Amino acid sequence: MGYARRCVVGRTWRKDSGVVESGRDRNRTGSDVHYPIHGPQRRYRSAGGRQRSQIDPARGEARNPRTQPERHTRVLAPAGAHSRSLGDAARLLEPDDPTKGLIFDGRIAEDFKLASGTWVSVGPLRVNLIAALAPFVQDVVVAGLDRDFLSVLLVPDLRECAAQLNLTEPPTYSGLGKHPMLHALLRDRLLLFSQAHPANSTRVRRAVLLPTALSLDHGEITDKGSVNQRAVLRHRSGLLAEIYEVDGGRGVILVD
Repeated sequence: MGYARRCVVGRTWRKDSGVVESGRDRNRTGSDVHYPIHGPQRRYRSAGGRQRSQIDPARGEARNPRTQPERHTRVLAPAGAHSRSLGDAARLLEPDDPTKGLIFDGRIAEDFKLASGTWVSVGPLRVNLIAALAPFVQDVVVAGLDRDFLSVLLVPDLRECAAQLNLTEPPTYSGLGKHPMLHALLRDRLLLFSQAHPANSTRVRRAVLLPTALSLDHGEITDKGSVNQRAVLRHRSGLLAEIYEVDGGRGVILVD
């Protein structure tokens, strides 16, 4: 698989709960691989086709099964009465061998339902869209809660857009939002993506480029540097309303 250098990390759901995860690798797809350790019991429950991560509070020693394999790792067990949800989804790197690690599969808290009742798994969809729209887009915010279809707010990569579009002056967010060639390129990419992923939970019908950079002051970027999907949608509610206008607002990319 080809791993980069491993560094040891830990995650806790409260200060006295002990270490929950240890030994983080990053594989070629950019997914985080965590190794479950003995002590706190990590459990997984099915949620929208994925496994929702939970832990049971535990104190005392914790051991990493990759360095001390005599300790048994318990996964995919029924959740206990005192389990605490971490809000993460994950899947086993190798289904038959839990000690090989767990791959982060998005945040359950970001998932939502369309008006039809169809669940949308935001984490995997976001990753796939970023790959499909590279190098023009550096991040994607997925919208569609209680709506009839999915739409996306796109965070453009200013440097890559300037290079790919042969711009003679440094681009701005607002300028790229009106750039006809960029709109056409993104529409074609999204159309191909929707054809390859035609389900209502993955098919994107409209998109818009953010007119301004993400705001740390408005909570659109977390302390860890990741995008807070809910904060972006809340702060950009006016832009979101334009996307869902009958014919789409000004600057909205109509995919189909």
